[in-house]
Amino acid sequence: MFVIKIGGAAGVAPEGITADIAAHVRAGEKLLIVHGGSALATELGEQLGYPPRFVTSVSGHSSRYTDRRTLEIFLMATALLNRKLVAQLQALGVNAAGLSGLDGQLLLAERKAT
Repeated sequence: MFVIKIGGAAGVAPEGITADIAAHVRAGEKLLIVHGGSALATELGEQLGYPPRFVTSVSGHSSRYTDRRTLEIFLMATALLNRKLVAQLQALGVNAAGLSGLDGQLLLAERKAT
């Protein structure tokens, strides 16, 4: 099985990779697709009047500050991208299913200490 990560940054067009994914599936490969959604989350947040905030660590690493509202916006963005990817893959003959890390507790995490 191969894991393919489709980034969510601005300029990444997931539609461009779905034909390649479909070709690999038709060739018998098993794939797990993981996608981001940061650019769409930023766009949605700005449309909702809640633009993203970023924090920078002492080492210089910049991260999105995630409060409850930002998390909800991010969930909206990733759910929309998930459905679009599944629809595109199904249109190409791939029997795709979309899951979230929340489904069945596939992913569990703890908030970093502040």
